[in-house]
Amino acid sequence: MSESRFLLETAVDEFGGNLIYTGNDLLPHFALDKAVKDADGSARARFDRGDETWVATLSYQESGLAPRDHPDYRLQTVREHRITVKPVEDQAGKRRARFHVAPRWPDMRTTDGDSISTPDIVGVNVRAQGAKLDFGEYPELLRGGAEALDINPAYFTGEHSYSNIYEAETYVRVNRSKSGRVFGRGSVMERIFELAAESGKYRKLVEDDTGGDGFMHMAAFRPETAGALISGHEYGKRIKHYLLKNPPEDPSDPLYHPKVCMLFKKSLNTSTVPWSDKAGLRRELDEQLLNLLSWAGLPTRPNESSDTYVPDGYFEDTDTIRPTISLIDDPTPDIKREQGTAVIKALAGLGTGNPDLNNSDAEALQVMADGGQVQDVTSLAEAIGRSRRTVYRIVDRLSDLLTLENGAVAFGSDYLASQARHGLRHAREAFENDGKGSGESSAWSAWCAEYGPEVSDRFPDADITRVKLEFGEIPDEADMEEMLKEGLTAWIRSGRDKVEYVAGRAFWRQNGEGLSTSDTPGSRAGGMPDTVPSRSTTTGSDLKSVR
Repeated sequence: MSESRFLLETAVDEFGGNLIYTGNDLLPHFALDKAVKDADGSARARFDRGDETWVATLSYQESGLAPRDHPDYRLQTVREHRITVKPVEDQAGKRRARFHVAPRWPDMRTTDGDSISTPDIVGVNVRAQGAKLDFGEYPELLRGGAEALDINPAYFTGEHSYSNIYEAETYVRVNRSKSGRVFGRGSVMERIFELAAESGKYRKLVEDDTGGDGFMHMAAFRPETAGALISGHEYGKRIKHYLLKNPPEDPSDPLYHPKVCMLFKKSLNTSTVPWSDKAGLRRELDEQLLNLLSWAGLPTRPNESSDTYVPDGYFEDTDTIRPTISLIDDPTPDIKREQGTAVIKALAGLGTGNPDLNNSDAEALQVMADGGQVQDVTSLAEAIGRSRRTVYRIVDRLSDLLTLENGAVAFGSDYLASQARHGLRHAREAFENDGKGSGESSAWSAWCAEYGPEVSDRFPDADITRVKLEFGEIPDEADMEEMLKEGLTAWIRSGRDKVEYVAGRAFWRQNGEGLSTSDTPGSRAGGMPDTVPSRSTTTGSDLKSVR
């Protein structure tokens, strides 16, 4: 279920982008070089923007670039220039923009003659970095600062299509007494990380409480996970909850309280974001951040709880109409069920359930489960005694469980890895304990491999031998009655005593409730498997306590 309404207004924190200007070729570069020389190396000027006064400073640095081999280029030394812009009055002193202006032309070389990879353009690349400013303010401040320094502001109009954003972050400041819902064990951050797509640097969890609870907690996820969490999202992100290194001890000071941030970085994705899609990036960051707060049980409007959010001079704890942003229900339970079902289906297709006699798919999964969740293709091929080509085919067959990127095979998520490990372990145990079975054709071993229950031979207080099956979490759509009937068939086919099965009990969790078969004396088959499973009177309790 989704909705659009008044929502909390986030604030922008860190930003990094490349603004490329080609409309005037290298004229901005020449103008900056002249301004620096006229000012003996640096200049400073003030300008008004709205009701604020800003200060612009100009400086330069050596570039290490060789002069352009072109008749219009007459400079003997190629310099790069820096413009820094900040307001005169800024209580916390965090609001500022820094611009690094570098020339660009085809076939650039260093002073040592080495070639430099550059796009086929002639102009300047302005690396814009800063904080506490909306994305669109950076070109405006660049032009304002340039004009104050007697440089034509028109040189910095019309961003080239190659202009991009490589880093952007939005945040809210949450009361420290309430922010624990975001981080730590069982939190929304941990749930997302557990189910996040697995692949090297694209996935990372940091839980550092050395500076106090919630000091630095981060969970990074890649674009695939972003799209699974919220349909249509396309950028990998990093969730952050953090405190200052030495925060004030007074709760009335905003800096006593942590930030909760949503960060886009190029390193979490395959590319930058085009400058033309800056509004889409802002919307996606805010939508993910506001949904994160909602999934953590925090309000998404200031007036829903007057002390949840803490204004800090940049984040103002106000709301606004956000027509393009929707709040949805927490998707992690559905993702978890889907991944659990994928493991069950994969293990069901591996044959007998005997890890020693199974095919190459089972062998690969076993190596992955035993030796780490990420294996390079060559090492995995050597471990299972197969070719690299076979490994590629295995990954293709098990694409719901495994990923392949940059030569590394990985489980799709921590949860997939733990469920596969669980299923393989119990398949092995079932086969080893199946003394009455018929070796590799044991139907009971195959059934256990498919559904992965923990199997006990008897209840501690039972006067007869009877089986106890504990399944853990079962997908909502699973038909337990049919599953248990299949188990009875497999039990009998493996040469076991039917009475031991039908007198037993099964326990599981489904739809958030603790469930079990009935073992009322006199009930047909003791509730296993010929009666419809009944809801336990201890709904939602631990499976082992359900009787």
